[in-house]
Amino acid sequence: MSPLEAAKVLVVEDEFLIAADLESMLRKLGASEVRIELSIDAALTGLRERLPDCAVLDIGLREKTPEKIADLLLQQRVPFIFATGYDNALPLPDRLRAVPLVRKPVNAVDLEEAFARAFALVRD
Repeated sequence: MSPLEAAKVLVVEDEFLIAADLESMLRKLGASEVRIELSIDAALTGLRERLPDCAVLDIGLREKTPEKIADLLLQQRVPFIFATGYDNALPLPDRLRAVPLVRKPVNAVDLEEAFARAFALVRD
């Protein structure tokens, strides 16, 4: 069974086509709802209203990192993964280095495996 079965997923990605592709993959993996936010501010506002079951965060959102979102999700014990197109060192603090990561272009197998690791981290 997929860790995404019936999950409500937040996707924070500033490239709409990439977000739409992620949404399609997440739905095929069993997600019941996918909410796309194109900016850090919009995502933070949405998180104040309701928490998702899990999330995908783009590391490079208009030259910013999603640290505030990640910290909020960590505090609430919401599993999440990072997605990146960067090949070099990730611009993230040490406290976020254990978060599973998928490389763009993302494929469904890597996405599902990363979420399995993210859910396991929250359970531990």
